[in-house]
Amino acid sequence: MKIIDMHTHAQDILFPDGASRVRPSRGLLIRAFEWRRFNMYMPLNLRRKLRKRVACETQGRNAMACVDGLKKGMQRAGITHSVILPVEPYGDTSEVISFAKDNSGLIPFASVDPHDPQRIEKLRSYVKSGCRGIKLHPIIQDFHPSGTECMEIVEEFSQYDLPVFFHCGQTAYYVPESESEQYGHPDNYVKLFSAFPRVKFVMGHMAMFEAETAIEIAQALKNVRLETSFQPIQTVRKAIEKIGGDRVIFGTDWPFAGQRYELAIVLDVTEGNPWLRERLLSKNAEELIGPV
Repeated sequence: MKIIDMHTHAQDILFPDGASRVRPSRGLLIRAFEWRRFNMYMPLNLRRKLRKRVACETQGRNAMACVDGLKKGMQRAGITHSVILPVEPYGDTSEVISFAKDNSGLIPFASVDPHDPQRIEKLRSYVKSGCRGIKLHPIIQDFHPSGTECMEIVEEFSQYDLPVFFHCGQTAYYVPESESEQYGHPDNYVKLFSAFPRVKFVMGHMAMFEAETAIEIAQALKNVRLETSFQPIQTVRKAIEKIGGDRVIFGTDWPFAGQRYELAIVLDVTEGNPWLRERLLSKNAEELIGPV
């Protein structure tokens, strides 16, 4: 069975000089989320209290990112293809392109830093080199989704009929807290998504703890897809019920979450429905990035 993980990383995406100063670690809190199949209610006040812990554990997961680790995880989970998402300026697109050339089953996406004066020229080069989409991350890259630079990037990219994959959700990556965390709230994307109705947008993580809002946005805007990472089975099921099985895509955000844990949720959701299983695990992805 073909299984495409639309959301993985194989390089440091958080620090300009690599994460070697951070010890690679799965972390206890994130592992608890995995063991409970991400079915852990966390009110806002508790999230605030645990914010520093989450940021530290996320950095430990980031330090695990590498091609060999990704390939081992794919083999254990039975995943046949993984889309690698860089986040420039830290995760270099050229390196991801090289990974994909050297390893069958790895699919490259591009990224450009919205603050880079050469962003458009780099974007064109990356597409010519075979990238199947673009990843943008408002929190790590510190930009507002409706800002001028982002609008310019999406307008340029719109000519290629390839997906624009956004991190969505207010997520902790750094200590102390980054002011850009607020940019991840799903409401910040509505203006952009509405301005480009022909562009296929993917909301990564279904916006994490704001999944209800992400589902409402996808209901209103038919050019929006929702990605499953970090969401429990009931949320994935609700997304399918509200927007249809043809606009929900499987992703794990490896190494920030384990592929086998995430895949188990989608397999349970699609049990007894081969059409839906094929849709979530491969067909919806191929409609975005082309056949693999």
